[in-house]
Amino acid sequence: MWLLLPFLLLRKPPNTGKTRAKQLDATITKRMQHWSSGRWHILVREYETDVIIKDTIGPYRQQDQDERDVKTVSIALGHLAKNKCSKARRLLQSHGLSNIHNNSVLEQLRQKHPHCKAPIPDLTTDQIAAQRHGILPEHLRKAIRELSSDVAPGLGGIRNEHITSILFSDQRDVTELAKSAVDHVCELANAIQTGDLPDHFYAVYVATRLVAANKKEPGALEEDEEMPVRPINVGNAWRRLFTKAYFEPLIEIFIEQTKPCQYGCGKPGGGTQLVFGVKAMLDGADGTMVASVDVKNEYNKIMHYPRGNPGLP
Repeated sequence: MWLLLPFLLLRKPPNTGKTRAKQLDATITKRMQHWSSGRWHILVREYETDVIIKDTIGPYRQQDQDERDVKTVSIALGHLAKNKCSKARRLLQSHGLSNIHNNSVLEQLRQKHPHCKAPIPDLTTDQIAAQRHGILPEHLRKAIRELSSDVAPGLGGIRNEHITSILFSDQRDVTELAKSAVDHVCELANAIQTGDLPDHFYAVYVATRLVAANKKEPGALEEDEEMPVRPINVGNAWRRLFTKAYFEPLIEIFIEQTKPCQYGCGKPGGGTQLVFGVKAMLDGADGTMVASVDVKNEYNKIMHYPRGNPGLP
């Protein structure tokens, strides 16, 4: 139920236009009252009703290119107003997303993000009983404070803005139950980390939302050329948070163990320093070149390809 709660409480009601903030506030307040009173059957019934209504409405009107451009610039200006220059730049340089229900796009995703991976063996009895590193409340609070806003949600529908709302300052007048929210979330994080939850929970917990990012501008395609896409996984916001909190006390250890070979590991702006460092080296050494070879990454692992592929060495 923990994974379903965002859909039951926070979803927008189906309509053909925009949902006004006042309307959404009243709707969510009513859902919260049902939840606090234990009226789960009403929440489920309203969710099923919304699904039926959405199917009867049909697809939303597709925006033309001018409308999409105006919307993109408007969002980018919002990022700039929050001093998120890198995010605004990436948005303006983006070529948009493709419809994952398109057969051509689906086939590309199957080829670039196939199911075939190395099998993961079941844990042994000793591995299950082994002591594990846990997550402390102070590390979880630090991770929550460092969450970025305006980040796409995963399958759970929870956004970072939802998570940051459980943090309260000492001067804030809230109930003791509200103040203990982070501690309760920390208990959940440790239960997940120690493997105390059922197997089916982890199957959903690690699931991601797969989207197809365009590699070209739609107007730059040749005649009859299919849009090349790049698969991108959007993970669950809780999982991203718990992973960040888990590694918080270990970052310094990783830096110590990997430097200087893994330049920039755990260091903010480390990649940028590497780029400028290599550029300075090339500027000062005539006849020197640097080759970057991307042999293995998340979506292009050797194990993904069938044996005997002539394209592999």
